[in-house]
Amino acid sequence: MMKDSLFSRSKWVVFTHLWLITLVFCWIAPLEAVPRTLSLEETVEMAVAQSLSLQKTGIDVATAEFATKSTWSEILSVVNPSLTLTYGDNLFSGDGFQFDKANGRFRIQAGVSASFNTGLPQTMRLTSLAYQSQLLTYETARQLLEGTVTKTFYNIIASRNTLTNRERALDMAEKQYERTRVSFEYGLTSRLDYLRSQLSVETARLNLSQQEAVYAASMRSFLSTLRLEYDPEITLAGELNIVKVDLDPEPLIQKYLLQRLDILMQQQVIQRAELQVKQQTFSPWLSASVQYQAGTGPVAQTSINDTVWGADIQFADRLSASVTLTIPINNWIPGTSANRQLRSLNDTVEKARLDLQTAENNARNEIRSLTDNLRNSWFSIEIARLQVEIAEQTYSLSEEGFQQGVVETLALEENRNSLASAQDQLLSAEHDYYGFMLDLASALNISIQDLINIRGD
Repeated sequence: MMKDSLFSRSKWVVFTHLWLITLVFCWIAPLEAVPRTLSLEETVEMAVAQSLSLQKTGIDVATAEFATKSTWSEILSVVNPSLTLTYGDNLFSGDGFQFDKANGRFRIQAGVSASFNTGLPQTMRLTSLAYQSQLLTYETARQLLEGTVTKTFYNIIASRNTLTNRERALDMAEKQYERTRVSFEYGLTSRLDYLRSQLSVETARLNLSQQEAVYAASMRSFLSTLRLEYDPEITLAGELNIVKVDLDPEPLIQKYLLQRLDILMQQQVIQRAELQVKQQTFSPWLSASVQYQAGTGPVAQTSINDTVWGADIQFADRLSASVTLTIPINNWIPGTSANRQLRSLNDTVEKARLDLQTAENNARNEIRSLTDNLRNSWFSIEIARLQVEIAEQTYSLSEEGFQQGVVETLALEENRNSLASAQDQLLSAEHDYYGFMLDLASALNISIQDLINIRGD
């Protein structure tokens, strides 16, 4: 009986301990760091959401939008009701100042006035253009931010690829060192070759450590711009999509030049200046107002301004209306300030048109330059790929020769270093090429995927 009781108690204790361990594990497991992978789309959205400058520009857009929706207020002024109480009496003459309710008067007045200027349509159009200009300003700032984030994103991807190359180089050096060490222990390799192989491993390890520091610093800075704490477990999802893009710049200029944001903004500058000229050239004013007055006064008095608080009072009111046409002629008199302002506005239009020509010429040159850079950069990639292929074959042959004893350690180390250098040059060429692709897509105001798809157009 005693043994059975102890056995049952032991089982219960073991079961309890297992249950507690399972409970603790289930509670701790969710707290373990889960590796996080950020895509390009996520980083761009986060950067846009965190940008204070974009938020300020967004406020300007909202203000301009409200002004556009309120242009009707330029025509009709608000109703202005008023209540007037007045009291008058002698101060030094006569019996002096005495309070008498007969001297008090009051008046209620309300009026509505409306004015119409022949330049009012231009004013309303200028308000609309100001809103569109703010939209373009916001879009320009947003695209600039997206371009910066995208380039930084792929810079880090390139740095990560370089880090992978450094790891591969260290692995090759360690394997070679192990073979050299074994050969040295059997007396088949000199001590000098053994030390060179060891030095090569340490050099590769130093290069890897330096690249790890560069990669970590880049990630830390990038995550800081996204308002994220640095975590070594956070990685970026993506690769450099290198495809050959060989395009003729002239069709690109013809199709995409006028959709560039800087060209659209300069066209709006011209439109605003032209509208201001039209508004200033001949803008007669037509004003209309209606006023209604009401008050109290004696029966004998008829003027509402003479109404009093007396015993004998009666209601009196008045309705008045007026229409006024104002024709400004100062714009046509040479030398007047209005005439000088009109001439200045005309000069502004001409300068804006010249600025548009300059912007278009600069845009054409930029597109031509970027297409040339892409073409030349692709040649660099082809050469770098050929160098990598030759370096891989050379190292492979030298490794076979080293195992057969016909290639020295120094030659093998040089060939391995040449392979690592060629791989780095290829990564650099691919990174530069992708940067030119991003720049050309930005210059055409299209996405990089649309740029790649142009090849099939």
